[in-house]
Formats: sequence, C-alpha cells, structure tokens
Amino acid sequence: MRPATCSSAAEAHLLELRQRLGLIGIDAPKPERIDRAYRDYERSAVASVTCRLSMDRADLTALVTMGPSARHIPPHILAARVRAMPGPVSVTVDVRIMVFRRRGYTR
Repeated sequence: MRPATCSSAAEAHLLELRQRLGLIGIDAPKPERIDRAYRDYERSAVASVTCRLSMDRADLTALVTMGPSARHIPPHILAARVRAMPGPVSVTVDVRIMVFRRRGYTR
C-alpha cells in the first residue's frame, strides 16, 4: 500500500502576494482537519519546505489562478492587480509536507 501525502501552507506562504493581491489567508485549522481525515493513518514523515521564487506577471497569474484565491478574486480584478505589480516579484514558498501510512500496515 502506498503512503498518502498531503501538504499545508505555513505562515509565510505567499505572504507577499496575499498582501499585494488580496489573496485569501492561511487556513489555520487545516492541520487539525488533516489529522482528522487521516485518523486511521500514522504520520511517518514531515518536511518543511521554504524557498523564494522570482516570478514575472504571467507566473503570478498562473500561480494565483491554480489556487483557492481564484474563486475569490474576479479575473479582471486579479489582472489589474498583477499589472500594477513590479516585475519580477520575489515570492516566499513555505509549506509543510506530511506522509501518512495506514496504521498496522507492514511491508
């Protein structure tokens, strides 16, 4: 049986874009929801990934439109906000990746 993997945004994730583009905030209770969803699993690994990316306007638009904020910002408003940003923009990636294995599973 393959392990299950999921991720959760940490506090600094996309902070620069959340402020300047009006993106939705970090979902603080997500770790608890993940724990409930994987209650039949044990967490076998956790890794924190933090880095900075340099993104142009096309990259910024692609990034925002693939995430949950895409449902909260009308496309024309997002386009105007992205156009107003200097390019390229340095963006923080800050995520936590968790690996779960079913309890009692042995190989």
